[in-house]
Amino acid sequence: MQSSDIPGKMPVPFASAAGSGYVTNPIPQTPPSTPGMASFQTGFPPLTFEQTAAGGDPPFGKDFNGILLGITQWLRWAQAGGLPPQWDSAFAASVGGYPKNALVLSATPGYGHYWLCTAENNTTNPDAGGSGWARFPDALIQIQGGNYAVDTGAQNQVRIALSRTPASLAEIVGAPIRFVAAFTNSINNPQIFINGLPPCTMVNADGSAMAIGQLIANGNSIADGFVRTDGAFQINNPVKPFSPAANFPPPGFVMPWPTESPPSGFLECNGAALSISAYPNLWAVLGTRYGGDGVNTFRVPDYRGEFLRGWDHGRGLDPNAGSRTNAGGGITGDHVGTNEGAAINGGAFNGVALTITNEAYGGIVTDTGAGGNPGQGLPFFGSNLGGGSSTTGFVTGTGVGAVLPLYITQISGQISISGLGVETRPVNINVMWVIFAG
Repeated sequence: MQSSDIPGKMPVPFASAAGSGYVTNPIPQTPPSTPGMASFQTGFPPLTFEQTAAGGDPPFGKDFNGILLGITQWLRWAQAGGLPPQWDSAFAASVGGYPKNALVLSATPGYGHYWLCTAENNTTNPDAGGSGWARFPDALIQIQGGNYAVDTGAQNQVRIALSRTPASLAEIVGAPIRFVAAFTNSINNPQIFINGLPPCTMVNADGSAMAIGQLIANGNSIADGFVRTDGAFQINNPVKPFSPAANFPPPGFVMPWPTESPPSGFLECNGAALSISAYPNLWAVLGTRYGGDGVNTFRVPDYRGEFLRGWDHGRGLDPNAGSRTNAGGGITGDHVGTNEGAAINGGAFNGVALTITNEAYGGIVTDTGAGGNPGQGLPFFGSNLGGGSSTTGFVTGTGVGAVLPLYITQISGQISISGLGVETRPVNINVMWVIFAG
């Protein structure tokens, strides 16, 4: 048989215009009381097979019309593409349940999808959660029509209504959804609301935040994506631009800021606890390095009042690398994010009375007062001390173990030292350290 061998279709069922006295419709299931009438259980009774002379009765012509009417009605339905029908509880009971691989239409109004039977003799109701049924792809999804909508929301909050309302986001995971955006996004984490369901954060295929301006709102460009298993909405088109500018700054980028309010997309580095769900990209970078419970919260570093120092990373320039303290997440030692507390370096000779002997290009500075090591001879190296002028030099000694800056204010007799105080600092200006949230 070839495709061209298809028979003619039935625009009307057989005997559809026959009068009520000329057709039995529907044919009864059980034998009727009238002798010679047909039924689905017995067909035409034996009486109709006997000759009239032998006491038989001819079959009823209206039964033939009724049988052929019923058959051709369903053939016409099938030719019109009407199969499969809705799930029917009475029919399921009458046939002992639907067979495996049967396909029925959901009887729930507006649902518009099909159920595929996965068990034999299945009498359960698929619309009520009955077992032995699997969702068959929606007709609307297959024809790519009901998954298109126009955005009616606000900037950074896309709102669309599909022509079939899903019961939950889980029901449409992976289904293609297309929409025309009403606004260009001005943040990296815009949201989309689908038929009033909880919002989904829009991300790129690799899970990264969208670029600002990635959504195109010109009335013609169609964005394409789907709900992911993690509840995010993955944008496939328009794709995130692949350029250094579009991918900068990365989440966790720290910079100084010249005002007391962080710029858009940045947070102050003040040690605050943040929600993991609200800042997933920053959480992916920081984790609990600076604190947080790691389940619901994490913390940004606290840089208030701090100078930032390059990580020693084994170079050996940081003498306190091994003793650096915990910044909040439990990490200590030579690692990024660990702390070094304030220290007083030197100052032991601050304000100590000293006497200089053998004044030349060097000599001996003798401690004659309290606060140092009385009688300790310390070699002094400096410029020519003659002439009574003030001179700068250095004092060294095993009793101190360090090289200290020394300013000589008096050449003869006693001298005083201006050493180091409780904090050594360069000339500085306040800034706010901020971190990009991504």
